[in-house]
Amino acid sequence: MFKEIAEAKEVLSDPETRLAYDETIDGLPRFARPKYGSRSIFDKERLKIGPLVVLLGSFFVVVVFVTLNQRANQMSDKDSIKRSEYYQRWLKRARKADAKEDRYKDRSHNASLTKDADDWYFQRFLVEERIVFREGWEYTLLGRWARRLRGKGKPPLTRTEEALVVEGAVAQVEAEIEAENAAAASPAKPRAAKGSHNAKARKKNR
Repeated sequence: MFKEIAEAKEVLSDPETRLAYDETIDGLPRFARPKYGSRSIFDKERLKIGPLVVLLGSFFVVVVFVTLNQRANQMSDKDSIKRSEYYQRWLKRARKADAKEDRYKDRSHNASLTKDADDWYFQRFLVEERIVFREGWEYTLLGRWARRLRGKGKPPLTRTEEALVVEGAVAQVEAEIEAENAAAASPAKPRAAKGSHNAKARKKNR
């Protein structure tokens, strides 16, 4: 290392070699030129923001990235389901049945689903096929945190989850009713008379 320093000092001390050196450096691209005395951005003299701010900013960027990725996956999954052959066959049958029963014109009872007909059929497909599909910003990481900060708790159940909860409650009630009916229909065991039992015991003792 000391040898290289000595050679550099010898080159820079001579005006001719110094001029040749400067011309060579000037001919290089900017990114290839040597940078003497460059310091890290985390040096105290150059650092304008604290490390904590950098870490918090990085964490926020990661959270936003994860949230956007989750939302993009939701949209991609929804599009894949809609383009599937199974869904297209189901949609064709559903529209044909609705055309016969004239249910498509009066959808007031389904107004809470969606305003768009295609989306309404999609939600109906999910419920009938018992597919739990969570869609919306409230089902992403940042959306869940925002709901908790506003005191709203967990995101609401999807229509499929609501249907499954209702079915589970109905099944439980039916099972309890069947158990009660079975218990009421089963014959009670007759009790032996106390006197006859004592007579049998005396006879046995004889």
